[in-house]
Amino acid sequence: MNILTFDLRRPLLALAAWLIAVSGAVLAPAVLAEDLAATRAVFLDGVRGDKAAVKTASERFEAMHRGEPGNVLLRAYWGSCLTLQGREAYMPWTKMRLVEDGLTQLDKALALVTPERDAERFEGTSVGMEARLVAGTTFLQLPSLFNRFDAGKRVVAEAMKNPEFSRIPPAMQANFHFQWAKVAQREGKRDEEIASLRQSLSANPKGYEADAARARLKELGA
Repeated sequence: MNILTFDLRRPLLALAAWLIAVSGAVLAPAVLAEDLAATRAVFLDGVRGDKAAVKTASERFEAMHRGEPGNVLLRAYWGSCLTLQGREAYMPWTKMRLVEDGLTQLDKALALVTPERDAERFEGTSVGMEARLVAGTTFLQLPSLFNRFDAGKRVVAEAMKNPEFSRIPPAMQANFHFQWAKVAQREGKRDEEIASLRQSLSANPKGYEADAARARLKELGA
């Protein structure tokens, strides 16, 4: 897969669905809940392929981030939006620049994740864990030329070993297991992939990950 054809829509659909599910969360005093909910909805449209929505969501997340530069989630989602803009850009060098800009923001978001961020919650969800999920999902689905597979694998592995993992909502646990199944698939570890897909289904038998997990298990004859 090269920079001209990469597609982040499918792997990010579960992430976008998670955004909508927690749309009432208030991330910081300056970020209005209704603004966040609206931006999440636009982000979902962008993930589904609406090119105009991708740019709109990116601009809105950037504006919210500018108002709350220390907010790890806003920075992470802005970074993910920038990579989506890279998907939609026409010229190869523009694609590359946008994706690299997005990765820079994701790296900065991860640098802000501390034990305090892990303990910080909004509507029962660990801020640090959600930031890891956003970054890990994005890293794992990028083309190999960006050399982010190992980073994505590390982010997901560390998150699943984190004490906070047992306290995050089942839907988020399922998403992490689903991402780990992608790691196992890439590394040719069939048994581990099957186990991770089943764990994802067990944690959340409904939703995008569940349908994709069942389809993949069928492909594997498991």
